Amino acid sequence: MKLAKEGAAVASMPVPIAVEGAAATRFSLPPVKPGRYALEIARARDGWTCRADLGPLGPGAHLVAPAWREPAAVGVRVKTADGKPAVGVPVRAWSRRPAGDEPGRTSSSIGTWSCASPTGPPRATDATGVVRLPIDLSGQALIVAGDWKDDRGLGYQILDRAPTDALTLTLAVPIRVRGNVEDEKDRPVACDASLTDLPSDLSWLTGVVPGATVKAACDPQGGIALGPLPSTPLNVEVLPRVGLPMRVGVEAPAPGATVDLGVLRVHNGESLRVVVQDELGSPVPGAKVTARGSAGILLSVAGITS
Repeated sequence: MKLAKEGAAVASMPVPIAVEGAAATRFSLPPVKPGRYALEIARARDGWTCRADLGPLGPGAHLVAPAWREPAAVGVRVKTADGKPAVGVPVRAWSRRPAGDEPGRTSSSIGTWSCASPTGPPRATDATGVVRLPIDLSGQALIVAGDWKDDRGLGYQILDRAPTDALTLTLAVPIRVRGNVEDEKDRPVACDASLTDLPSDLSWLTGVVPGATVKAACDPQGGIALGPLPSTPLNVEVLPRVGLPMRVGVEAPAPGATVDLGVLRVHNGESLRVVVQDELGSPVPGAKVTARGSAGILLSVAGITS
């Protein structure tokens, strides 16, 4: 067991064995200065660790009741796109508690315990395409096979309970999105591009598996490059530094495809004066007015009536 501050251990000790007939054991860590600390308990034989952020601790003794949880052993069977066993594929797992979590993050609420395997190289599938992982299933768990850079692709699934049989993941080559943003005189436009309204599972996936670009500035030639991502319907939002914003809807492409948005033209637009009235003809202050375009490209601006 160790007490850590900013990731560095400041106090540690072996956990004593409970006396015969007792359901728990009591012990005390050495005194430390007031501050914010995290408490970690790691099992020596396999490194399984449970951890909690204790928050800011003032002077005096503090009673902590660790919530140790044993891992669930989950079997994962990984297949290639043609249904064959995928050999030597790395498989990783991330756990989080469902209440109050942001997509893509493991819960870090003060006093909340989370458990996980020690950091290190991911486990790989054997000759039959199978691997077993220890997972904390107190909340949801994200299981990922493969990687964005793997030629065979990536597969993932979110679990909220231990499966009765081996979980099957099928690898699929990710997709990418590209395009160019230009003004009406064919000049590149400085802008920012992002994928909006992503499902929570994709937000979690892109938040923990490095290498996926969901938001980026356009390059000096006005180029957009987003991805890689699993094949799914997407909304691409483009915010020019000058001009009207755009949103482009993309249907789910075939795995491995690169979606080419072509040239997106930035328009400065026209000034519109809008009067909002109620059914009696009286002006309505504070009403939100939004102008939207069509033809597959959504030009959107909004204002509030005075």
